[in-house]
Amino acid sequence: MRKRIAAAVTAALLPMAGAVTVPMTASAAAGGTLYVDKMSPYCSDTGAGAGAAATPYCTIQAAANAATAGDTVQIFGGAANAVAYGENVTITHSGSAGAPITFESVGLRSIVGGLGKSNTLAVKGASYVNLVGFNAGSVDLQNASHVMLTKSIVQSLTVEKGSSSVSIERDDLASVTVASGVSGTDLATNIIQTSSACCGVSVVGATGTDIVNNSIDVVNYPSASFAGISVTGGASGTSIENNVIWGNTEGLPELLVDASSAAGTNEGYNILDLNGTNSSVPYSWAGTTYTTLASFQVASAQGTADLVEDAFTVSSTSDLLTSDDPAVGSANSAAPGLPATDFYGNTWTDDTAVTSTGAGPETYYDRGAVNLAEYNNATVNAAIDEQSVAADIDVSGLLLGSTGTITLNWGDGSAAVTAFTNNGATYFTDYSDLVQLHEYASVGTYTITATIVDVSGTRTFTTQITTGGSTYVPVTPKRVLDTRAPIGVATAGKVIAGHSIAVDVVSGVSGAPAASTITAVVLNVTVTQPVAGGFVSAYPDGTAVPKSSNLNFTTNETVPNLTTVMIGLDGKVDLYATATTHLVADVEGYYVASAAGAGYHPTSPTRVLDTRKGTGAPAQAIGPGKSITLKLAGTGPIPASGVTAVAMNVTATQPSTGGVIIAYPAGGSTPNVSNVNYSTGETVPNMAIVKLGTGGAVEFTNSSKGTVQLVVDVSGYYTTTGGDAFVPMTPWRALDTRNGTGQETSKPIAAAANAQAVWWFDDEFDASGYWSGGPQDAAGLVLNVTVTQPTAPGVLIAYAGSSVPTASNINFSAGETVPAMVMVGTIDDDTSLYNQSKGTTQVVADVFGYFS
Repeated sequence: MRKRIAAAVTAALLPMAGAVTVPMTASAAAGGTLYVDKMSPYCSDTGAGAGAAATPYCTIQAAANAATAGDTVQIFGGAANAVAYGENVTITHSGSAGAPITFESVGLRSIVGGLGKSNTLAVKGASYVNLVGFNAGSVDLQNASHVMLTKSIVQSLTVEKGSSSVSIERDDLASVTVASGVSGTDLATNIIQTSSACCGVSVVGATGTDIVNNSIDVVNYPSASFAGISVTGGASGTSIENNVIWGNTEGLPELLVDASSAAGTNEGYNILDLNGTNSSVPYSWAGTTYTTLASFQVASAQGTADLVEDAFTVSSTSDLLTSDDPAVGSANSAAPGLPATDFYGNTWTDDTAVTSTGAGPETYYDRGAVNLAEYNNATVNAAIDEQSVAADIDVSGLLLGSTGTITLNWGDGSAAVTAFTNNGATYFTDYSDLVQLHEYASVGTYTITATIVDVSGTRTFTTQITTGGSTYVPVTPKRVLDTRAPIGVATAGKVIAGHSIAVDVVSGVSGAPAASTITAVVLNVTVTQPVAGGFVSAYPDGTAVPKSSNLNFTTNETVPNLTTVMIGLDGKVDLYATATTHLVADVEGYYVASAAGAGYHPTSPTRVLDTRKGTGAPAQAIGPGKSITLKLAGTGPIPASGVTAVAMNVTATQPSTGGVIIAYPAGGSTPNVSNVNYSTGETVPNMAIVKLGTGGAVEFTNSSKGTVQLVVDVSGYYTTTGGDAFVPMTPWRALDTRNGTGQETSKPIAAAANAQAVWWFDDEFDASGYWSGGPQDAAGLVLNVTVTQPTAPGVLIAYAGSSVPTASNINFSAGETVPAMVMVGTIDDDTSLYNQSKGTTQVVADVFGYFS
């Protein structure tokens, strides 16, 4: 039995810097490029420079409102995951014949809508508009002309009255309606997969509609009158050729043309499947159904070269095409509206293994959406988003024997992946848009190699990418803000409640890299002398105040907390205070968008200093004004050489008076900064990322008039070679046990005896619907974790794996709210927060970035 296995639509990679050529409805003239990227922290629909590459629009609609003839709107669709734009989009601006307006996704298809939403992309009253690479619930063309929709996934497509010269090519569709009053619609080389709810192709009273070379996979649905293609309502000038229709039609006609439209319809060179538990009806023509091809041809004088197949076997999840497929080399190349390329953009080529029986100037064209040919070429394209890459193997015609394979080598030393393995037979195939995803650990330039093995031999194809993650440059700590002094401000004075202050985190810092290269800064922020309780949020200058927080404080309290925050395009960070207070900020280092810095190595939390027990130093408190030197290179999980900085949690406990702890590179003078601020008898933790000094050591100075005990837990280190890249993010809330964010139900963390991991990562926790890389690809996380409403004193421990370490991140008292930055590794998607106390506590966690 001859059979055809139809090509399925994958998560196709779309143009990156012109990687794929897309046919347009008009020749593009030189115009501007507008950018849309809702994931950019600098995106703005209204700000100065909105729409530029550095400050893209946040919404597609804003770009549509600004676009003029000749413009190209590039919409970031993501690399690891598709970006969802939760909006309805209406395009009303027109291009011209020589200068169309083009809207195109870059990377993966941009989702018009959101998680669980079905939004509409509409073109109203506009002409010469190209839509490339969207994923939309519905597309509506109203009184629109010269519109091209291509490389898109659309559930419901409607071409409404007044529209003309519309091209719908190379799309994945479910329902298409061409209404009365529409003229000149070309529906070609699409894969149409109906559902139990709808629909197929319906032409109602339109003129000049070409339905050519589509592959239509039918699922029967209730209350339907047809299963594949319907032409009704006095439609005229309709051409139906070279289509393949199959599936579970359940007695419905696969091709229906009513009496009012029969005279104006030409039909031929189609393949129709007889399949289903009930008797299948291939044709309904002018009110009469026909169960055989012969009876239909005699009665209608239509059906030239049609094939009606019995039990036409199809798998909609495979791209494999057998060489004895009746669709191969049997199409009419003169069919109206037939484009020069197939669904994948490949030109129609001759399969020399099959005798061509088609018509027209070229007799070897295939029916359906996909061209079948022997192996002739391949390319590898790649879209990069920070450290995540989507590689697209575009194989144009391939004859795979029983040992045929396609593999990818990412060029970073990781194991090659098998993108395809033959199932033991010999197949022709077209594997355009075979997409594989990968996350690079380190910043760098890599060569991706695709190796294709078939019966004709082994060939390799390559492409090169440069990742966009960041590496760390530590510095000797430097104070860049003190509203009491004043430092970093013109005059001394508290930050007023409900206001922000912009902090220049680069000027005056020795060893600071150029501001243009910095992606994020590590900043120790201290609140002091607040007039009321509240919190502080740190975020990039020039962006909106986030919903996340970095410091929580009460009246007249002094609270420090380390932050890792993206910087604005001007090299500044904003600090927003909900209550009037003084603010102090000290820089500890920077992340830069190159390999010039150091990569991060997360470790299991390890205690390297405890002056109470003699761990790492004599068992005695640090005296007033005294310092201790802690050698970290070669200690615990830290290598003996090549380390530039160490991430650690520093806890001051049992102080006899109030004071501060200062951490800095050994061998240098004590800087005018602070890491931990404490009062008499108080236990206060804070994280620090400290540059190693002389002998691979760090110094800790007790800047007080009393004694204090010190505990240090290491959570990771940085090296100049290797290590993980950092990907900063706009802060977003991943966990809030008070309202159930990040949980199946809202509940506090139980006491130690019953405490379990309460939190896991998934993209559903990101309000934007996008989590680049995903938990399975993240080596470590940068979080701000806040303990609130604890019923008993205790310690919160963040860790990866199955064993709770002897370490601490947050020390808290009953009823206290305490924040802390946490850098924690991930193991098998397992990052846990453990409540080591005799009571319950609520926990809030905000994400500021991750290590790849």
